[in-house]
Amino acid sequence: MAASQSILIPVDPKDPHLHEITTFAVSVHNKESGKNLKLESIIKGDDDFFGDLSQFKILLTASDGPDNLDAL
Repeated sequence: MAASQSILIPVDPKDPHLHEITTFAVSVHNKESGKNLKLESIIKGDDDFFGDLSQFKILLTASDGPDNLDAL
């Protein structure tokens, strides 16, 4: 039996679905960490398929007051 391989498919950073997922992820992070990050921009997005599973890999910038952050 062959092992499943990951397939990485680029997603347009302006895609509304990617924006919705990213906004949700930042919101969950804020609730879990007690932070108040604000999404600034989505730099890059990839949909990573592995077998029957799919996950997004998103490079974004967010701000926390005067500090800017990059996250993957």
